[in-house]
Amino acid sequence: MVIEFADPQCQRVCSSTFLEQMRQARQGFIDLVRQPTGSFKEPDQPIIIEVVGIGFFDRLHGQRGMAPSGIEFHPVLSMRVIQ
Repeated sequence: MVIEFADPQCQRVCSSTFLEQMRQARQGFIDLVRQPTGSFKEPDQPIIIEVVGIGFFDRLHGQRGMAPSGIEFHPVLSMRVIQ
């Protein structure tokens, strides 16, 4: 499953009523694994997190890590580390 932490500086995100929740979730992610890059990178150790977000079906366009169902969580509104 793909989960996306929205960039709070994105124009569409800035006008969301969920802006502060998205900002806090993204900062929690950055604090956990560092600043995101443009490419996929596996963590050194598995990290189990719980996320709350908006689920939707994305079109299947061959991206890495895409679920066969096409479901994504975007944006993530909160996260917490389980393990």
